[in-house]
Amino acid sequence: FIDRDGCRKMAESVKQFVAKNILPDIPCMVGIDHSLTGGALEAVAEFYGKDAVSLVVIDTHTDAVPMSALSDAIQYDMDTNPQSVYDPADPYLYGRPDSYNASSFLRRLLQDEVLQPRDLFIVGVSDYPDKRTFRIKDPRIRRYANVFADLKRSGCKILTKKECLSSPKKLKARLATIRTPYAYVSVDMDIGAMNAVEGVRFRNWKGLDENKIYRLVDAVAEVATGKASLVGMDV
Repeated sequence: FIDRDGCRKMAESVKQFVAKNILPDIPCMVGIDHSLTGGALEAVAEFYGKDAVSLVVIDTHTDAVPMSALSDAIQYDMDTNPQSVYDPADPYLYGRPDSYNASSFLRRLLQDEVLQPRDLFIVGVSDYPDKRTFRIKDPRIRRYANVFADLKRSGCKILTKKECLSSPKKLKARLATIRTPYAYVSVDMDIGAMNAVEGVRFRNWKGLDENKIYRLVDAVAEVATGKASLVGMDV
C-alpha cells in the first residue's frame, strides 16, 4: 500500500474533504498516519496562498527522510551494531521506492512547493544526527545525514528535543521568526512515547512527559494567538 503511494492518495482525499466541507472554517483532525497532514495543509495553503501559511510540527521524528536514505541508515546499523533492532531477513528493509509516507511527507511538500522551507518549523525531534554521525565516511550514512543538513541549509527550522529541554527561550525565539499571517499546527503524539503516552506506533525514542508537552504546545499557542492566525491543526 505504501509503496504504491497509497498514503498520498489518502492525503488527497483529506485535501478534497477539507476544501469542500470545512474551509473557510478551521480543520481540526485526529488522525492515525501523519502523512494525512499533508492533505489538510495543501487544502489550507491553496485557500490562503502557499506563501501565507507556516507549518509547525511537534514530533519525535523529522518526517522528511526518503525511504532510500532511511534504508541506507538501517543497512549500516545492521552491519555495524551488534544490538541492532532490525532483522536482516525482513523483506521490507530492501528495495523500497521513495513513496509519500509518514516519514517522508514533509520532503514531498517542500519538493512540490506546497510549503516554503523557511515556513517549516519542526520541534522536539530525537532523530537529528549527532555530530559524530556527520563525521562517518560510510556513503550510506553520508546520504542519510545529508538529508538533515540539506533541510537546515534550505531554511527549515529544526529544534531537537534536547534543545527544547535545555533552552525553552530558543524555542520561542525560533517561533518568533514566523513570517506568515497564518499557521497550521500538527502534533504527533510520539513526542510523548513511553512517557506521557503509551499508545503510539513508533517507540524508538523515549518522549517528553506530559508537563513538558504542554509547555511546548503553550509556546506554539502563543504564536497562534499573536503573530500568526491558526488556520488548521491535527493530532
